[in-house]
Amino acid sequence: MTSRPKLAIFTRLMKMTNSHNMVWLRKITGLSVILAIVLLLSGANSNKNVIKQVNQPVISETVAGQVADITDLRQTAQSSITEPQVEDTQSTIQNLETYYEKRFSSIGVNLLPGTEHREDSSPTPESMRVCNDIIYSAMAALPAEHTEKLRDLTLFYTEDGRRGLGGNGEIIVRCDNVDNYELAAVFVHEMGHITDGSYLKGTKNGEFSGFYDFEVPVTKDDASSLFYKISWKSETEKRSNSKELDFVSQYAATDPFEDFAETYTFYRLHGAEFRKLAKSNYLLDRKYRFMKKYVFANAEFGLTDTAQVSVGQRNYDSTVIPFDLEEFIG
Repeated sequence: MTSRPKLAIFTRLMKMTNSHNMVWLRKITGLSVILAIVLLLSGANSNKNVIKQVNQPVISETVAGQVADITDLRQTAQSSITEPQVEDTQSTIQNLETYYEKRFSSIGVNLLPGTEHREDSSPTPESMRVCNDIIYSAMAALPAEHTEKLRDLTLFYTEDGRRGLGGNGEIIVRCDNVDNYELAAVFVHEMGHITDGSYLKGTKNGEFSGFYDFEVPVTKDDASSLFYKISWKSETEKRSNSKELDFVSQYAATDPFEDFAETYTFYRLHGAEFRKLAKSNYLLDRKYRFMKKYVFANAEFGLTDTAQVSVGQRNYDSTVIPFDLEEFIG
């Protein structure tokens, strides 16, 4: 009986000893793990430093020159790509110039470079295609006996400058910074001047009508003089009873020659509107009938009466009045 307490005490001591050892074992194990991690991280950083120290001199001393060479090659390659693109654009423009020169030449028109009118004329391939195609199509939509009087055509490409000039067998048109329908209308207006001065002509020995086209006297057997006399006493003076509403536009009231060109444009592009105005104004009716008889061989246009015009006011310029361009040029 006396031995059980001793055994119990020994057992308790052993448990305490074992427990104490386990605590230390855990502590030692934990410290070992921490130490291992520290050593591992230190080794990794050391390796990184070694890598940096080993590789850095190689990049700076050996590869740097190669990198510079590669950079130079890239810059050379980029410049070699850009230059052919510029050359291609210029070549395309030159090819288009040749193509359109031949195309207009086939209908008897000399197409002149835009730089002959404006040195800063600078077309793009797209602007050249659009302008030339619209003008060519507009010519086809006008009577051949009118367009055959056109000798020289200059199309120039700038953002500013007069939109058009026409007379004495020559037309100059600005192609940039205008709507497509406006471009066509400006050409038609200038063709009005060509028709007035070159298609309708009197004889050299005819009786003087009282009008001068610049310094050239207009004779009475020139049909244009019949048109002028509707609203004008001379090339600079309107008839005393003339009113703004007697003209298709405000610009038409500038002089008898602009009156003719604007009326020509209005008749061809805005026929239905013109007929509506003519019903409310006797002088406009006379101008409409003149165009129909003497200029367009009794042909009429815009037969679908969808006119939306005001008989009580006029636009300044008929060339900026929208119309169906596709219907006009087909």
